[in-house]
Amino acid sequence: MPNVNVRNGRKSLALCASALICALTISPVPAASNKAVDALKLTQTHNYWGRNETTISAQGIRIDNLDRMHFSLVARSPDWTVTVFRDDDKKYIKRTFAQFIAGGLVSQFMFKNENRKFGQPGLFKDKKIDAVTVKEFKTNKFDCQYIPLGKMNTPQLEEILFAFYRSPTNGGIPVAYSKTREGRDWMTGLDRTGDKKMILSTSKAEQTKVAPSIFDPPKNYKLATAMQDVLMSKENRAASDDADQIIDSGR
Repeated sequence: MPNVNVRNGRKSLALCASALICALTISPVPAASNKAVDALKLTQTHNYWGRNETTISAQGIRIDNLDRMHFSLVARSPDWTVTVFRDDDKKYIKRTFAQFIAGGLVSQFMFKNENRKFGQPGLFKDKKIDAVTVKEFKTNKFDCQYIPLGKMNTPQLEEILFAFYRSPTNGGIPVAYSKTREGRDWMTGLDRTGDKKMILSTSKAEQTKVAPSIFDPPKNYKLATAMQDVLMSKENRAASDDADQIIDSGR
């Protein structure tokens, strides 16, 4: 029988195991992929928010206000926490997905919810905005347009967009909504019957690719104590009567 050195064999096995553990310990953890993903980018105008650039993908959503407020909103899967921030004051505020869906950004005193679903599905017709196909339901009194989620079949996208725009989504991405006025304007007393009220419109739509990191909140910004501190800069709040009416409502 061959002479086997059991002690040396055990020592060798121990060294091998130690080396393996060490290798596993110091091996770098792979970073989250920032590979470009398919996205839809819309240039939109809302009767309260003004112009926005809305970027949507299955991984997240980003809304950049291009008008007087200049805030940004981001949310990303899997938890879809909503962060609103501004780059000039470097401030941010967070809302859980449930909190944001319950109240949006401002009180309904500023603008009320429209119906979430509108029109009859069988009566929607296809139309184009640039190269993007949208669904449209149009009558003498209303014009409603939306884009089905399709491959971006993520219901959180529709819920965030409805909470933000409060315009009909029909289960998809709201593109346009207008209605014909009836009666007198409550503020001026003028008869506005027949006037068209544009609530949401989209001037540009494009399929593109974006890095998922655009849906991440910024780092090293200061946490704000109230939503109005993020929706408008300090200077603009001082110059705007509207800002006094923006209510955080303690969500």
